[in-house]
Amino acid sequence: MTIRGTEAQGYTAPAFRPLQGVQRHPSRIGTVSRQAHAVQHQSKLLAKKKVNREFIIREALQLFRDRGYHATSMNDIGEACGLLKGSIYHYFSSKEDLMKAVIVYLHDYYRHNAFRHAMNPELGARQKLSMLASFYQELFFGQDGGCLMANIAMETNGVVPAFNEPIRAFFEEWIAAMEAIYREELSPDQAKALARETVEAVEGATMMMRVFNNRDYLQAALDRLHAKYERLTGEHTTAMPARADRSAKSLTDPPRQNPEDHQRMTGS
Repeated sequence: MTIRGTEAQGYTAPAFRPLQGVQRHPSRIGTVSRQAHAVQHQSKLLAKKKVNREFIIREALQLFRDRGYHATSMNDIGEACGLLKGSIYHYFSSKEDLMKAVIVYLHDYYRHNAFRHAMNPELGARQKLSMLASFYQELFFGQDGGCLMANIAMETNGVVPAFNEPIRAFFEEWIAAMEAIYREELSPDQAKALARETVEAVEGATMMMRVFNNRDYLQAALDRLHAKYERLTGEHTTAMPARADRSAKSLTDPPRQNPEDHQRMTGS
């Protein structure tokens, strides 16, 4: 059999053609490619960050404090954590579930860094009050969002009832801690009244400090509380410290659970 024409110069393989009835879908290929890229990107982020429930809670706390509960989406939290939105649901069933975990986490932070000093038998009442005053200053001076507990309580009251009980428990423990300190030198009735007044004054001053961008509101509130305490006890000592004295750590600096917790709470 004789081969003629251009075919005699050598065999050329035919160009590839898709099988009959099989169509290519560029858009679908692009979607798969983007998903693969997102998974790869997330894997790189996870390799750099230790992502677990506590990590997500800390990131969410920052966003809730800065933006509020309703203005923060699960997608926002996912981006802050370096996660795809759906990945957060492996840890928390909903944004409400995550917010409750944030409230518990913040309550524990206060308990271990402030409230527990009220029961310390090695410290006197004035030492405890000085430590707590410094704690409030360092905590609220270092953040723009004010007190997250109060913010969430006002924003969600009557809208998300699930937050009411844990937030109430936080303020009840705060009042109880102050009452325990005041009872060392005041009558039970005086201690209870002044404890409530202390929490109300600190929260109100923190709000005003945020509205007017003026730290003097909190300092003035602490000074008034100190003056009233001294008047009730009939003693006169020096005023509350104007700023936390970092040189006297045993009396004024609150102990810190870990640097990351402290940085997120104070914004410093």
